[in-house]
Amino acid sequence: MREPFLDEPVPAKGRAKRGVSKGGATAGRAAKGGAKATKGKTKAAARKKLARPRRPRVPGGKALARLHFFEKQREIEETDISRKKPDKPAAKLGRGARASARSSGSRGSSDGASPYVLAFSRKEHLDITAPAAPVEQAWRPLGPYSTPHGQTYGKGPGSKPSVSGRIIAIAVDPGNANHILIGSGGGGVWETKDGGNSWDPRTDDQPSLSTGAIAFDPSNPLIVYVGTGEGDSVSALGVGILRSTDGGTTWTLRARAPFEGIGFYDLVVDPLNSNHLLAATTGGLFESTNGGTVWTQRRAQVTWDLSMHPPVSGDANSTKEVFAGCRDGLFRSTNGGSSWSLVSLPGMPSSRKRIEVCHAPSDGNVVYVWAAGNPMVPDPVDSTPRQPVTMPKPYLWRRSVFGGAFAANTTPPNVQTGQAWYDWFAAIAPNNPDVLYVGAINVHRGVRSTTGSWNWTTISARNSGDSIHPDQHAIAFSPTDPNVVYVGNDGGIFRSPDAGASWRSLNKGLSITEFEFLTQHPQFETWLIGGLQDNGTVRYEGEEVWFHVADGDGGDCATNNSSPYTCYHTFYAMGMERSTKGGGWDSWDWIGPNVDPADDYDQGALFYPPLEVNGRVVAQAGKKVFISTDTGTTWGSVPLPGVAGLGSALAIPTTSRIYAGTDNGRIYRLDLVGSVWSNPVAVGRPATGFVSDILVDPTNANRLWAAYSSLAGGVVGGRVFRSDNAGANWQDVSAGLPNIAINAIEIDPLNPDTVFVAADVGVYRSTNAGVVWNSFNNGLPNALVKDLLFHGRSRLLRAATQSRGVWEIAVDQATIPSVEIYLRDSTVDSGRTSPSPSGVPDPFNLGAQTFWWQCQDVKVDTPSFQRPSMADVDFEFFEDDHGVFATGLSHENPQRNRTVRVFVQVHNRGINPATNVAVKVFFAASAVALPNLPTGFWSGFPNNVLPAGSPWQQIGPHKVVPKVEAGKAQIAGFEWTVPATAPDNISLLAIITADNDVISTSELNIAELVTSNKKCGLKNMLVVNPSPSVGPSVRALSLSIGRAGTSTKYSLGGDRGAASMIRGVVLSKRLSAMAKKAKLSRIKLDNDDRDELTKLMEATPSLKKQLDAKVAYAPPDGVWLENIQLKSEKGEPLIVFVNSKLGNRHGSIIQWADDGSAASGFTLQAHRND
Repeated sequence: MREPFLDEPVPAKGRAKRGVSKGGATAGRAAKGGAKATKGKTKAAARKKLARPRRPRVPGGKALARLHFFEKQREIEETDISRKKPDKPAAKLGRGARASARSSGSRGSSDGASPYVLAFSRKEHLDITAPAAPVEQAWRPLGPYSTPHGQTYGKGPGSKPSVSGRIIAIAVDPGNANHILIGSGGGGVWETKDGGNSWDPRTDDQPSLSTGAIAFDPSNPLIVYVGTGEGDSVSALGVGILRSTDGGTTWTLRARAPFEGIGFYDLVVDPLNSNHLLAATTGGLFESTNGGTVWTQRRAQVTWDLSMHPPVSGDANSTKEVFAGCRDGLFRSTNGGSSWSLVSLPGMPSSRKRIEVCHAPSDGNVVYVWAAGNPMVPDPVDSTPRQPVTMPKPYLWRRSVFGGAFAANTTPPNVQTGQAWYDWFAAIAPNNPDVLYVGAINVHRGVRSTTGSWNWTTISARNSGDSIHPDQHAIAFSPTDPNVVYVGNDGGIFRSPDAGASWRSLNKGLSITEFEFLTQHPQFETWLIGGLQDNGTVRYEGEEVWFHVADGDGGDCATNNSSPYTCYHTFYAMGMERSTKGGGWDSWDWIGPNVDPADDYDQGALFYPPLEVNGRVVAQAGKKVFISTDTGTTWGSVPLPGVAGLGSALAIPTTSRIYAGTDNGRIYRLDLVGSVWSNPVAVGRPATGFVSDILVDPTNANRLWAAYSSLAGGVVGGRVFRSDNAGANWQDVSAGLPNIAINAIEIDPLNPDTVFVAADVGVYRSTNAGVVWNSFNNGLPNALVKDLLFHGRSRLLRAATQSRGVWEIAVDQATIPSVEIYLRDSTVDSGRTSPSPSGVPDPFNLGAQTFWWQCQDVKVDTPSFQRPSMADVDFEFFEDDHGVFATGLSHENPQRNRTVRVFVQVHNRGINPATNVAVKVFFAASAVALPNLPTGFWSGFPNNVLPAGSPWQQIGPHKVVPKVEAGKAQIAGFEWTVPATAPDNISLLAIITADNDVISTSELNIAELVTSNKKCGLKNMLVVNPSPSVGPSVRALSLSIGRAGTSTKYSLGGDRGAASMIRGVVLSKRLSAMAKKAKLSRIKLDNDDRDELTKLMEATPSLKKQLDAKVAYAPPDGVWLENIQLKSEKGEPLIVFVNSKLGNRHGSIIQWADDGSAASGFTLQAHRND
């Protein structure tokens, strides 16, 4: 994007004027001997909500700043977008003598190969020598497989489509319009055979997942070529050309030379000669005449684009004309690309940021050239008199006669070219040479009149109607319908059926999100927050969908482990936002530190400054370390020494000690002495280079770990160092690791000699404190791993990758099931733990608890239905049911005498697909304590038939889902006519089994069954404020408690949410007597309440005898009654009076067993009422 959305600050509530102290940070100053520890809100400014400061525009855009940050981390040559010389193969990567071999594994080589190729070879060697296992433990994907409500520059409905990650290339099979290949900037090639409804990764095992260009052979679409290395961004990751002979499903490396270490912009296969290929790269223009095996450089200039004359029937020479957009101008070949001559363009600028060129498919005489270059002109959208913003001038030329001259044409009036070097395309409608699409920040469609005038429309960002993500990289058309347009950008791939008038996101199922950083909840593995390249900050909630929780660029993030509802995220540069409610959308406030420009990016801090949190201590570092000891309310700062460089890594092992690493290899310690943070104390410089991570052993304060991500400079590749004496001495423990950037370190706190490192190529584990390293990559795509987290409670290691999402591995699980289907009992249940967590804080809803009867994978839809067809309900629509922008399936209450739809979502964590998954649903009357399943229930399941008198009955025959793959949750839908005899409130029990993962149980008790078996899920919940089409708000409902399990004594109560949602209860006579003895507060029922009570007792006459209808109690938060003796399932009734006007919350009535566990319960759910 041109700039993060929040660079255009929205007025904050109670916005304070920006103030900067002499020490550099708002609300806190550096004392003479260091920074004072901040205690409380000591300044009036700190008591106000700060405004995020407006930052100056980044020259070349944030994409360039991010690229330079990547290069700085690795100490490779910084990309100069104005360079006149092309990249040389692997030249930027510091090969030769500096890549000498290391002991115990030959980490380097002087054969001229790219470090990424060598690292991949080393990883493969370690994979082969790794200890064998019958079914090895393996990494499993967490997604995101969809991120709904992504960011665009549009407004209103349709402006927040689902996003994924950067798409750099799109190729539609010329023989099959439903067969599409896309190239992710760092996530490899993905294939769809159904027009984008589903996707599969195809190059996860290749030496590089960085992709620059894709081309089908027009005369034989089974042959496809891919140029690795992304011309638009990290070109250094290129390892050559891949080739497929089966349409893009499998790939082999076709040619390494001369493409290692350079990136692709374009690939062309001659439609009249399958052996003739041309390549536009950061290293120049290349030609192959033998199907891509051998390549010859034809031009030694950066080449951005190629256009070959479309074939003309009967003319074998028709494709000989080729244009090339190069750094030094537009060039034309008339012999297929062997030789080239400069083309004169009127007004061609002397300096060019980008050139695209295209022939009209329907008329090869017509050619357009789309360019940006000097002089700099005002940005038509962002520039103001108060804050001028300039950009390269846009240019458009057109040729109408073969071999004729080009004439200047009118450009889109609101086009923004500030990142033309990065986001730029041009394409002509296949059926009309007078319709042109150009891409920059946005997509613009131009229609040329017969008089030569242009009518331009911005089709990617609208004030009403569909919008798509900005930063455009690729465009393609359907071979059968010229109005079907595909566009690839930083947010993924989008399809228009009508030439850009409307758009549909095709990102569902793509796991190509580019993570920069990751943080986790200390207790629950279902909560993660991650910062993304150009797609904001997202939150994982235990399922395939991740939720967009903040706009802009996502930077570093952190969690207060002692109070995990408090979490932090950054954008770029200094400063951060804090949430005290678990990190949902609209829960964040800017807290600073608002620093002097000299202390900010780019002179005083990195593009992504490091952030670290321990309890109430928060730190962020540049050339100063900014510290808060009150969760970010007030700030102080401590300058690093002048030789230190900029802060690049932080560790806070205790609330009184901070370690800071820098971008030139130094490491410092800061201690809290009294109320003052000490001046930095140097603890060594293990190596020159970029310190990417620091870790302190949680069991041994003297053992420090440091990682370096350099590829060149003073460090031979990335390194890992260990100190056993608090930094007095450091030992290089890198031997055996690939010679590549090391980005993160994690430690197993139960086995502190077991250490994991994340590298640009893979993850590695040592079980002896770095003496020996083994590959730890089974099942992990060959993507750059940016961050690692070890979740101690669940024993899961998480890896955040560049453009392949997040992955996890159970480190203690020697083998894994080949198939593992499951249902989620609650928001904190991942299907891994037995019994599933219950009665614990809900990390997504402050103040609420979550329980085992709140199955996340069972929902009811009632007329009028939320989707026209059951087939329209997929995992994205199913899961997108909460948050400000939710448009997914909301759970509703089944109603008697109505045909409703019941949906069950099935997940699979296994390596192989689950086959023929049978899904069956049963119902019973809602109660706090539900009855057991009848004897013989499991006989013949799922074809079992229950006796007519059973309290549980099936809603219908089971449904079969043919296949469920990992990361591709499937939905089984039922149409159920709810019987007239059904109870007012209904509980649903879903059970799943598969041919290759069969349920095995004989349990009949509902609590034991659901909490111990991940193939069973219970929805014991009532929506108290349903939509008007479903029915009126619930004012009162009848429930009962009864014996559940082996306990005979119980307690009855509610969580905090229930205390706010329940106005009062009427109890059975026995329970009422206990309530009087316990001195529960009483309330007076109004006339409407009395009417509701009368209706309920008339519907169930036995209630008149059982209830003490004269008294109503106001239940407190927590336990209401204790030591309730229940000797049978048929227990005690109660009437609950509900406050249905409250929105967006849930509360539960709980029946605790004598051991304190939640034996049973019932949840009240209130949807958003705004």
